[in-house]
Amino acid sequence: DKEEDTFRHITFDNYLASEKVVPEGMKPKDRDQIAVIVARGQIVNGSQKAGMIGGDSTAKLIRDARNNEQTKAIVLRIDSPGGSAFASEIIRQEILQAKEAGIPVIASMSSVAASGGYWIAADADKIVAAPTTITGSIGVFGLLMTLEDSFA
Repeated sequence: DKEEDTFRHITFDNYLASEKVVPEGMKPKDRDQIAVIVARGQIVNGSQKAGMIGGDSTAKLIRDARNNEQTKAIVLRIDSPGGSAFASEIIRQEILQAKEAGIPVIASMSSVAASGGYWIAADADKIVAAPTTITGSIGVFGLLMTLEDSFA
């Protein structure tokens, strides 16, 4: 469309209204919904754009789904090697609040859901994973130097 400098299109809502595919009062915004939240990438603190999992931004997505009256379940699709334990805990706490509000949470693991990815899935009502999914708990490594025998 040369006048609008875009392609000719129709919005989904306008399509439904014109075709009367959905009965009046049952438009997508009025029906029960399942919130699908994709957690893909490394888990880091704060708010992040797509490609990274921000503890605050992902928690906000879960909170928004919890506060939406039409949300009847949350599916958390996890594809992450892990990352920040603090950010993972922020996300996990939001999942617990969704469960307390009576919203079932299903964790769907992709090819990788390790470390923090495993942690955010741990409290879901159900975890779905393929036999080839790489997953595991958070590992903590630490070194402590001892000097008591160094002069011997």
